[in-house]
Amino acid sequence: MNLKIFTFVCFFMGIANVCAAEGELITQPITLHVESPGNLENQIGWTKAQLITNLTLTGDLNGTDINYLRCMAGRTSSNVGIGGNLYYLDLSGANIVEGGKEYFNWNGRYDRTTDNSVGDYMFHQCTLVSNSG
Repeated sequence: MNLKIFTFVCFFMGIANVCAAEGELITQPITLHVESPGNLENQIGWTKAQLITNLTLTGDLNGTDINYLRCMAGRTSSNVGIGGNLYYLDLSGANIVEGGKEYFNWNGRYDRTTDNSVGDYMFHQCTLVSNSG
């Protein structure tokens, strides 16, 4: 009888820990290889994207991916502030390629990715403490 109660309590505590962890920031570094340009959103998913604070990417990134990263870092492509939590972004192993959506379109400025180039407004007013490209 005591073993059953102990097992139930352990099981319940495990569920409580999973529930408590849901919605908490993901602070450990995450490294992800983008399989094809424009596919970052599908690989991460929006629920998880809102919680990631430290991300390293490899592979090819286009404007659609950069736009998604901007949202993760607190800004939409039209420069509206949203609740992103991405603070550290390492793109040193990634390639910026032409294509996809505009990543910045505000105040008469419309920026798209070009091959091997980090644009001046690529992460304009984002929450990033550190980024590289």
